[in-house]
Amino acid sequence: MSAPPMAPYAAEDRTGPGILFDIERVNVVLERRTILSSVSLAIKRGQVLGLIGHNGSGKSTLIRLLARQSRPTAGSIHFLNRTLDAWGHRDFARQVAYLPQLPPAAGGLLGRELVALGRFPWHGALGRFTLDDHRHVEDALAMTDTAIFADRAVDTLSGGERQRVWLAMLMAQNASVLLLDEPTSALDLAHQVDVLTLVQRLARERGLTIIVVLHEINMAARFCDRLVALRAGRIIEDDTPQRLMRSVTLERVFGLPMGIISHPEGGHPIAYVR
Repeated sequence: MSAPPMAPYAAEDRTGPGILFDIERVNVVLERRTILSSVSLAIKRGQVLGLIGHNGSGKSTLIRLLARQSRPTAGSIHFLNRTLDAWGHRDFARQVAYLPQLPPAAGGLLGRELVALGRFPWHGALGRFTLDDHRHVEDALAMTDTAIFADRAVDTLSGGERQRVWLAMLMAQNASVLLLDEPTSALDLAHQVDVLTLVQRLARERGLTIIVVLHEINMAARFCDRLVALRAGRIIEDDTPQRLMRSVTLERVFGLPMGIISHPEGGHPIAYVR
């Protein structure tokens, strides 16, 4: 079935106060294949913003650009009114923390040791681990409910438990922005809800800005304040979950006939494939 034709989306104001990332007409081309095309987006403070779309739509590419893991072929990205290239590595890491889709192996580290790695931008490789660093590690373990894993080898934890410890490491980093690339992709339903509930709670309690790639639309709609939908490397929708969760919109995003029903308890919209 062919996808419905794309239409312009209602972009958010990119000039107002509180803008963290300003992405302007960004293109990414790899081996003559266009991954992102003319992407423009403003990301404000304090949002949980979900990037959604089918596989290969450009979600992970976009979040890697924001994390400075790759560079655009054309266009510009500003963070706090400075181009990404203008930021030093440690200064940027004190502001922005990134969790890739496949985190590196923990290498036999205990939970507390992994969380302590989040303090690297603050003391450096040869820096002394201070009382303040220890306090941030213990606070991160407490706020993510991972203190029970502090003395366990990370490699022995379940997938959901490991994700919580990785999130604790990001919290110890004390950044104001978290970039999460499909943090629930390998988790069962219960652990997906557990991790995303934690993400939402941290955003609310700590005033964080969280940008998360998700592939399950109902989870994204439940836990995010704003959804940005990509298809074939272009942004085609940018709206609140309540306004985006409509059959015609989701058909444009996923290229499938979609229906919407109301949750029997909360009344919020739930999408399904017709």
